[in-house]
Amino acid sequence: MILGLFVWSWRYEFLYLMALPDDAFPGRRDKLVWILLLIALPPLGFWTFRAYRVQHWPEPAHGPLEAKPVQEMA
Repeated sequence: MILGLFVWSWRYEFLYLMALPDDAFPGRRDKLVWILLLIALPPLGFWTFRAYRVQHWPEPAHGPLEAKPVQEMA
């Protein structure tokens, strides 16, 4: 069961990485490095990419944000 949970979580992180555009990363080959790290060293790659993802692209805590009208300054 633990292995199944890890595989599901790893797959989620890998698909999240693949969905990001190349210009979302600061370096030219950063996405390739993350892919290789996730595939070559799954536990370490999963843990480090998840920490990087949460730091750079945090998930909204309350779901989608609601649009609010902008108040004009006089």
